[in-house]
Amino acid sequence: MPKPQPRIAGLPGSLRKQSCTRAAVRIALEGAAHAGAATELVDLSDFDLPLCAGMDSDFDYPESVMKLREVLKRADGIILGTPEYHGSYSGVLKNALDLMAFPQFELKMVGLVSVSGGAMGGLEAMTGLRAVCRSLHAWVVPNQAAVPSAHKHFGPTKNQTARSGTVNAPWAIRSRVSRCCTQKRWVNCCASNCAAPRTPAQAE
Repeated sequence: MPKPQPRIAGLPGSLRKQSCTRAAVRIALEGAAHAGAATELVDLSDFDLPLCAGMDSDFDYPESVMKLREVLKRADGIILGTPEYHGSYSGVLKNALDLMAFPQFELKMVGLVSVSGGAMGGLEAMTGLRAVCRSLHAWVVPNQAAVPSAHKHFGPTKNQTARSGTVNAPWAIRSRVSRCCTQKRWVNCCASNCAAPRTPAQAE
């Protein structure tokens, strides 16, 4: 019996049109697709998310929050991408994650990708994201992709933006990012999660 095809969602924590973060996540999704997964790029600019204010009930949140929750709940694995701002991940991504809950992340495999304008590539940002994912009961893969001096490596193809088309990036950088999610073990774990029975929290 063939294994079910895992579904991997990529969530870049940037709203910029020509975003290096979005480009890096797109490359990571290409790696996941090469390993046999069905992939989806989830663009936060398509969701009019409010600031998380700790509502008493889900009914107090607008439809955009429910829509994003449903998209991530359908995924068997998630790739989070972020730029590094002041030694941490982006506020856009933080707010989106604060609006999510266990059904979106619990027991799922999560891959991390970060970009920065400096030499460290966003390592501190990914350390913070690991803590958030642990709080959501997700499994964060050991491998992660940090892209330093991202503006030097990513650029739109002719007449295309990083949002809508394939991006130019040196082979070494593409390899580093895609390797995060190309490994069969990562995708196979997502496939196992896809086939496993859901807990009550995941099935709601």
